[in-house]
Amino acid sequence: MLNDINARGVTEAHALEALNSAVGGAVAEGNVGGGAGMIAYEFKGGTGTASRKIDIAGQGYHLGVLVQANHGTRDWLEVSGVPVGREMHDDLVFPSDLGSIIVVIATDAPLLPHQLNRLARRGGIGIGRNGTTGGHNSGDIFLAFSTANPQSNPWHTPDVMTLSA
Repeated sequence: MLNDINARGVTEAHALEALNSAVGGAVAEGNVGGGAGMIAYEFKGGTGTASRKIDIAGQGYHLGVLVQANHGTRDWLEVSGVPVGREMHDDLVFPSDLGSIIVVIATDAPLLPHQLNRLARRGGIGIGRNGTTGGHNSGDIFLAFSTANPQSNPWHTPDVMTLSA
């Protein structure tokens, strides 16, 4: 085991330090930050990213994905549809899946909420292509958001309503 999920080691001071030291730029990947102590398919897991530039009707958009991989048993690992994990029996860690995976998908394409919901579900399909089924132990999280359309929604109820007499 690489960590103790029940230790409750993160304090308020840790959270404030993380928020106050946040900077822009590339995300640290691998065995760092939230990726420390993670196991994927019973190998060392962690944080990873991928991005693509896509063109739709002549307009360019970006799609980025951040994954924190802490899921899957060795037997589940597939590469291009081949169950390679079934042939790797050395250094097994768990008798069953005990982890979770977090997938955050960001885009600057102007997607509506129902489209973002569908995009988030595609994250689960992508993980399934590697042989992973959904887990029940810690929780799998798939989130998608768009940075387009920053204007306010004219049909949205105001956050604060003032009643006059």
